[in-house]
Amino acid sequence: MRGYWKRMLCILLTVFLAACGTQATGLAAQVEVQRLEADTRYLTETFGPRPAGSESERAAADWLAERLRELGFSEENDTLQWQDVDVNGAVSRNLTAVCNPELTGQFLVIVAHYDTVPDAPGARDNGGSVAAALEAARILGPLCETMPMQVRILFAGAEETGFHGSAAWVQALTEEEKTLC
Repeated sequence: MRGYWKRMLCILLTVFLAACGTQATGLAAQVEVQRLEADTRYLTETFGPRPAGSESERAAADWLAERLRELGFSEENDTLQWQDVDVNGAVSRNLTAVCNPELTGQFLVIVAHYDTVPDAPGARDNGGSVAAALEAARILGPLCETMPMQVRILFAGAEETGFHGSAAWVQALTEEEKTLC
């Protein structure tokens, strides 16, 4: 059963990354390309450049959290988790949506960073991936309870300044979790 879910998640992610016009099936058929484009545009046009620790990065993180709450993830049931990341005195934040936080053992991680270099709106780096990760959360959210493993969708901050967000996220993992992901 775990193999089925891994294959389906890989297919879903492949469709996001390929963005091709072929007929998709299964979970991949639920991908809404217009939503991917709209979320990418909203992130890049509304918030513009989002350097680590900036007000625009914080606003983008708040928007992502609100979108995830609309999809059923929440801090109250530990399916929406925040992590502060110190970047030379400035605070950036990681945001993780978690399917089945109570499950232990092997888990799958989907990662996209939402910060940018100082003068770029980040559509290609990495707004499109943020939109794809949001779309994965939309599709997987209702399926969380039926999945035999934990899935973590990480929206990392402070990546453009030296991978601080993902490094902090990995550092916070238990030793057992580090061997499983």
